[in-house]
Amino acid sequence: MGGGRPPVPYTGSAKTIARMAVVAKVSPEELEAEGLRPDAAAVLRRLLRDGNPPAEHPPAGDQELEVHTSETGDMRVFFMAPKNLPPRELERVRKIAERLARDFAHDSLHEEGETD
Repeated sequence: MGGGRPPVPYTGSAKTIARMAVVAKVSPEELEAEGLRPDAAAVLRRLLRDGNPPAEHPPAGDQELEVHTSETGDMRVFFMAPKNLPPRELERVRKIAERLARDFAHDSLHEEGETD
């Protein structure tokens, strides 16, 4: 990356990343350790403190992440990101989605092994 102009931060991503972090059960400290902007961690802290996690089914325009499972147990994770999301932040969102997919798959495997 040459000496061009510095990347412009995506202004809506702090809320987006914080909402996804709630779903993926990522702590504010983990967000800060991952190098995300401090405002994303601050939004997450506010969401957790106020007990206002994102709605389970946000309006289609706001939906960033979907997890679908089939009857056979196959799982697919879909996420949508704005076109102007910088590559570095897009990669961070992708990592959160991957973490959610792993956690979901792990939980599903353990539930299958449980007996009543």
